[in-house]
Amino acid sequence: MVNARVVRSRESVLAAARQLLLEGGPPAITVDAVAARSGVAKSTLYRHWATRDELVIDVFQSVAPPLVEPDPALPAADALRSFGRELGRIAGDPEWQCMMPALLSLKLHERDYAMIQETMQDQQRVVINDLLQRCVDEGVLRQEATSDTSFTLLVGPFMFASLIGVTTVDDAFADTVVEHFIDGHRARVDLSA
Repeated sequence: MVNARVVRSRESVLAAARQLLLEGGPPAITVDAVAARSGVAKSTLYRHWATRDELVIDVFQSVAPPLVEPDPALPAADALRSFGRELGRIAGDPEWQCMMPALLSLKLHERDYAMIQETMQDQQRVVINDLLQRCVDEGVLRQEATSDTSFTLLVGPFMFASLIGVTTVDDAFADTVVEHFIDGHRARVDLSA
């Protein structure tokens, strides 16, 4: 049985570390700062996480938004549009907009942080590839739409818009991105038959 006090202290530490990350980036997450902000003793922190890096990794994993496959009852094109709107909600989330640049920056310097992003991308790739294959199977997209390049072409605009903040990442933006994606990968109709 899980001790409720242990769960509460862990959640308090993660919340404090997340706030510190949002306020000052990864350097702001120190054991002393997290202990002070959360009210949890440093010894308790070290029982949950052997190192500061383990704590930072857990913070990113706790806020990483999961991608959920759209309703399988929807026609593939509608499912892709629905999925685009979900990507838009994730990319437009203010907390995630602050986290993503920090994660990308850390990826360049620390292998463990790069693994977080790779794990997230692998999970995303499964959901997206399944959806794109549905679109191919239903004749909406060509087979080439299931490549890594296509994955990047679909997800990339959401990440870029989120990072630079020039445009609002909303349903209208998502609809535009998905329509451009469909137009660029539309299955060709054989008119000779």
